[in-house]
Amino acid sequence: MLVIMIFCSLFSFSSFATEKIFAFASYDEAKEAKNYLKFEGESTKLGLVTTDFDGYVKKFKIDYQLTKLKMEKLKVIIEAKSIDTDSGSRNEKMYELCLETKKYPQISFELSKALDMQEGKQQVVGILKVRENQVEVPIELEIKKSESGYRVEGETHFSLKELKIADPSISIASVNDKFDIDFDVNLDAN
Repeated sequence: MLVIMIFCSLFSFSSFATEKIFAFASYDEAKEAKNYLKFEGESTKLGLVTTDFDGYVKKFKIDYQLTKLKMEKLKVIIEAKSIDTDSGSRNEKMYELCLETKKYPQISFELSKALDMQEGKQQVVGILKVRENQVEVPIELEIKKSESGYRVEGETHFSLKELKIADPSISIASVNDKFDIDFDVNLDAN
């Protein structure tokens, strides 16, 4: 009996590597999805009118190891050319000038340390890598238990200048340096 109790307790704290892939056919499908990864920016036209724009990631995966208490080795891989702003010309400029998707097809994000899987809000730090440049980004998270595991919602921001991303501004519209990232994903417990 003691052997069974020890085995069960070891098994309940063991971790399993999991890969969760999210893929959407279009901007609209990604925008309407329950699981999403979105960025938001602002541009000012002729120095007078400020408008918001957003982009959704149509293909990304999350790798992680989960125990009952912690999520470790969390890594998000974004297919750079799957970021869609619902504007063909803006997308092409982003792919060619800003992200150089032919040379750097992926964007990555990794947590700096294990994530506490208790329900509630918490702040964590991760490393965002775009092209060959990386920066630490603070993330506000909220974790909720779901039927299949955990619902993880969060937000962060980054600077184009910090990541040494070319300014996509044009003569009649300037793009704000700060971009926000918003996400909501369900991660399976096994």
